[in-house]
Amino acid sequence: MISFELTEPMQVVRKMVHIYARDEIRPIAAKYDELEEMPWPFLKRATETGVMPGLIRMELGARAAGGAREELPNTNLMATVMVEELAWGCAGIAMALLSSSLAWNPVQAMGNAEQQKFFLDAISGLDEQGRPRLAAMGLTEPEAGSDISRLRTIAVPEGDHYVLKGDKRFLSNGASASIYLIWTTLDPRGGRSAVRGFIVPRDTPGLFPGKKERKLGIRASETAGVTLEDCRVPAWLMLGYGSSRAPRGLAAAKSVLESTRPLVAALALGVGRAALESATEYAKTHQRDGKLLAQHQSVAFPLAEVAAELSAARLLVWQAAVMADRMLNNIQEAAMAKFYAAQAAVRAASLAVNILGPEGLVRGCPVEKWFRDVKVFDILEGTGQILRRMVGKEMSGFNPE
Repeated sequence: MISFELTEPMQVVRKMVHIYARDEIRPIAAKYDELEEMPWPFLKRATETGVMPGLIRMELGARAAGGAREELPNTNLMATVMVEELAWGCAGIAMALLSSSLAWNPVQAMGNAEQQKFFLDAISGLDEQGRPRLAAMGLTEPEAGSDISRLRTIAVPEGDHYVLKGDKRFLSNGASASIYLIWTTLDPRGGRSAVRGFIVPRDTPGLFPGKKERKLGIRASETAGVTLEDCRVPAWLMLGYGSSRAPRGLAAAKSVLESTRPLVAALALGVGRAALESATEYAKTHQRDGKLLAQHQSVAFPLAEVAAELSAARLLVWQAAVMADRMLNNIQEAAMAKFYAAQAAVRAASLAVNILGPEGLVRGCPVEKWFRDVKVFDILEGTGQILRRMVGKEMSGFNPE
């Protein structure tokens, strides 16, 4: 059993990020949900103050604690703690802050020093419109969502370049990104070993960002597709280029997801916790049949159950994160944390709507927004069904059909 605890510096960071979410994120959450727009002024401030660059590289914890990086060695654990607090403020805005890190993680894990510098330079500062430069990761395709082994976006070698052809869907920051991390196959018949990731600048001829999707929830986070039509990318921008020992293939791509799934679970936790707190406060201040709602077993018991589920989910998330920090295989733990946290958070938001009744269905009520926001976390980075299948395989050695 993995043991873990939040050290005093980590608790300080947690409190600081919570205050930031309370004072900077929650006050603008409803506005950008209603507008269905990225919170560009907020993101610009976050860039100029170092918050967003720090979150992308997950260095904010050490900086906020006022000490050296070594004071917070549990990088993945600290990241999940921070992400939960940001999502408590607003999941959509948290996604807008964090989405570039989804593209950075593979570059950090699989790229060489030159590729890493190229990528980070591309998302430094502001673009020609005065907006923060963002990154996007393209993995999902029309016929390859949960099953990424079925990628059909192909990369064909041509001299010292690769020509990319295909369509990607549901990229966070997809319409506005300055740089993309695109997953392809070198040969559709080549199986898992043919999978490769490419760093593709926005101005590369043949790369066409699509229209922004209109979504049920997390509306402050932009989602769009991208089309690649004979998009010529220098060979040196392929992750693993020039090294026979560099991680590559589908296994390397999946290993990145194992490190990010606890973060997605932490996003769900933040929303679930916000919904539970709101429902509990409502139950303590509103009456039915001459008694406070909280005095009725029909209200108090479900609240207690959801509180227990969210607490259990948090421990699963922290365990998966600590295992990642210790370089341990966490495939099963990351999958369990993600599907269980999403399930618990969905139940928390649903219960909050039930307790508030008609008030919980009105646009402008935070509970209504959290109910819409939370569902995506049961789908993003592996659906609950796919993750249960993974856990089953890890437990028995057989693929459930």
